[in-house]
Amino acid sequence: MSRTSETNNTTIQCENDNCAKTLAKTDENGCGIKCRCGTVTSLAPHFYPRHAIGGGSIEQDWQDHRKEAKLKGCAICGIEAAGSHSLANHYTSVPATLDTKGTDYVLPQFERRAIDWLLGARVLVISADGPELPEIDVPIRYLRSYGAEVKLAGQDWIFQYRNPAGHIVISEWLSDNICVKADMRLSDVRLQHFDAVYIPGGAWNPDMLRTDDVALRLVRQAHSLGLLVVSLCHGPQVLISAAFDAPQGQENFPSQGVRITGTNSIRRDLKNAGFTVLTDDATVYDEKANLLTARDPNDLGALCERFGELLKHRIEIGRTAG
Repeated sequence: MSRTSETNNTTIQCENDNCAKTLAKTDENGCGIKCRCGTVTSLAPHFYPRHAIGGGSIEQDWQDHRKEAKLKGCAICGIEAAGSHSLANHYTSVPATLDTKGTDYVLPQFERRAIDWLLGARVLVISADGPELPEIDVPIRYLRSYGAEVKLAGQDWIFQYRNPAGHIVISEWLSDNICVKADMRLSDVRLQHFDAVYIPGGAWNPDMLRTDDVALRLVRQAHSLGLLVVSLCHGPQVLISAAFDAPQGQENFPSQGVRITGTNSIRRDLKNAGFTVLTDDATVYDEKANLLTARDPNDLGALCERFGELLKHRIEIGRTAG
């Protein structure tokens, strides 16, 4: 072991005498960390030495750690948080008895069909962080269970800046401790390879997608290509934004007179955008716009069944034309 004069704390080195690489500073309760040479050293650093373990510089690890500690704080280094996260210290932690997952929706039961019923159908799901769990899970599982190919596309930045890359955080009302790995970036999508685009709801997801130029381009292009567009709950907010201010070369998503539905809180916005909002039926299909929508997660059963039927019809038309 050695000492660092700057922090007066212990550093840890690889226990292999032929290596002896400095790994990182350690606390008193470490369990062990594996060096690049393969040796597991008995004490662990108090931050992950990603550069050192990868054969890089421990100095860079320290630099990164201090930069992060200025925002989040580090009790071991004696650095107090200075970023907005430090404001949480003024508030009470969420007690275990507080329901942050919201309504536990009853999962729909579906009619039994042949496992290859939707074989050949290709569906793109686009989502930012915060799709409501059943709204992203149930349709994807339903489509795949009958042979459809389903790909999930996430915002470009989650592949560039997130670690691990490409993961979309899924919400259960106010809870956000689960995630799913996206198959591709939004900017890598080629809609000519798909038959339908599905936009799940959730309070966060549509709000992030509706300011993402790539997502809006895909929605507009999906309509221009005649693809089926499907959404529910808060998801149609993305359609509102896609209905206006299209850049040169893009066609606005149609709204005037197009029949649609969604959750109660966005219906006024849908009307203001020019859509004809219906509220009595679980699903609404506007054939002219190739648009299928549903009100909320309670309608997932009806949405999936109608989604499948419309896809099946497209598959049969394609086979006949072929």
